[in-house]
Amino acid sequence: MDKLSPEQRSTLMSRIKGSNTSPERKLRSAMWQMGLRFRLGQRIGRTRPDIVFKGARLAIFVDGCFWHSCPVHKSRPQSNQYFWDEKLARNVARDNKTTTDLESSGWTVMRFWEHEVKGDAMACALKIADALKKNRTNEHRK
Repeated sequence: MDKLSPEQRSTLMSRIKGSNTSPERKLRSAMWQMGLRFRLGQRIGRTRPDIVFKGARLAIFVDGCFWHSCPVHKSRPQSNQYFWDEKLARNVARDNKTTTDLESSGWTVMRFWEHEVKGDAMACALKIADALKKNRTNEHRK
């Protein structure tokens, strides 16, 4: 049973941000410090990655541990369990489809868990820099 009224729950849920979250901002800050320049809000087909490097065809997603069912921090709400099980399963299925669709279109997709970015944003940024070098090197060989 939910401890909050439907109105209170609705108000609480409406405050959850879908973009420009603190892990995203932390990762972008680390990348900016490294001199990496990127695009935000760029649509690629039917999806909109958190961070895009168009020239290198690299799409970055920062996935929230709760919303995307992180294997380390996955939690299950105690109320309305059927709804949440279905909702979170759909999120994971959509993430998998998005990754597959982008990769089949020639994009490299990198996904970082919220806890990875919070723990060491610079390490995540270094992985992105390595992928950029690799993608740009492969682009020049074509």
